[in-house]
Amino acid sequence: MELKEFIDQAFEKYDESPELIDFKEELFTNLQDRLKSLEANGIKRADALRQIQIEFADINKIADEMSLEKKKEVFEMRYMSLRNFVTKTRAAI
Repeated sequence: MELKEFIDQAFEKYDESPELIDFKEELFTNLQDRLKSLEANGIKRADALRQIQIEFADINKIADEMSLEKKKEVFEMRYMSLRNFVTKTRAAI
C-alpha cells in the first residue's frame, strides 16, 4: 500500500474538511521524507512502507491513549468535583 492510500485509509472515518485535507497533505509530505530516509539507509521500499505503517500505528495508539486520558481528566474535573460541592447539608437544601 502506498503512502497516499495509507493516509486516506487511516482518516476515512473522518469527514473531509479543509483542515483535514491540509493535515493529510502535511502528513503525506512528512511520510514521504521518512520513506526517502529509510530507503537511503538501504531498506527496501516495501519494508520501509511497512515500517512507516507500524510507526504510524504506534503514534495512533499513543494519541488515542492521550485522548482517552484527557477525556478522563475533563470528566473527573467536571463531574467528580460535584461530589465535593454536594455535601449532606447542601443536598438537604
